[in-house]
Amino acid sequence: TNIHYSLLESSIVKEEYKTKQATIFINKIVSIAQPYGYSEVKREFDLFEGANQIGDIDLILKDCNNNYILIEAKNHALPLDVYFKDLIKTKAHLSYLQKKWEAKVIKRVEHLKINHDRYSIPVTYQYIVVSRFPEIISHYSELLVLSTSEFTHWLKKERLSNNFDEIINDFYQL
Repeated sequence: TNIHYSLLESSIVKEEYKTKQATIFINKIVSIAQPYGYSEVKREFDLFEGANQIGDIDLILKDCNNNYILIEAKNHALPLDVYFKDLIKTKAHLSYLQKKWEAKVIKRVEHLKINHDRYSIPVTYQYIVVSRFPEIISHYSELLVLSTSEFTHWLKKERLSNNFDEIINDFYQL
């Protein structure tokens, strides 16, 4: 953990390290999806409104039935105070995610709803977020946000639900 944060704080290797970590995380997501019939179509697929880039799709997966899963890969470590369950910091982190992160992702989702044909993506695609850690925003977002283990469970199901509560109740047997 100390080496990880040292590399992230180093101005010399920070960007190279983040790029390698992102690649490793995407590779992990692909390897999780492969046993369920999904293969990688594209990574870092840029989306545009006119000439303005509005972000990218981190990973596009497809199965033999032409079912597409578009994935926002969230490979960020939780802030330590959130990781150690500080309620005040967790609420502040949720607010930050809703205002700064979720708004950008929702803009891409809305763009894709209208423009999926332009990118040769069928209207039946599913857009999800796969996170390295369980995220507090999962419980408060219209986006489907799953940890890697929840993603594995989600893929096991024949009918891929977009209902977070249903998935979590089933996964954790609540």
